[in-house]
Amino acid sequence: MWFAVEELELIKGQVREGEARVQRQREIVIQLKGRDLPARAAEILLANFEDALARDRARLDQGLLKEQAARCGDAFVQRVI
Repeated sequence: MWFAVEELELIKGQVREGEARVQRQREIVIQLKGRDLPARAAEILLANFEDALARDRARLDQGLLKEQAARCGDAFVQRVI
């Protein structure tokens, strides 16, 4: 699967948003626990956010690796010609 530059930028944005969402949810969990309030639902939501972020990061890594491989292939072809 080839990743267009626009798609990579979209995934990068999703990763940034996911990182911010995870950080904010961690803060919420800490605040709830610090006030001795139920935090189970917030912890489940945090786990879901972390899973989504991991998937987005994996997609980004895959896209960047394919982009790099394509560039290396292009450079190799140019040297051979």
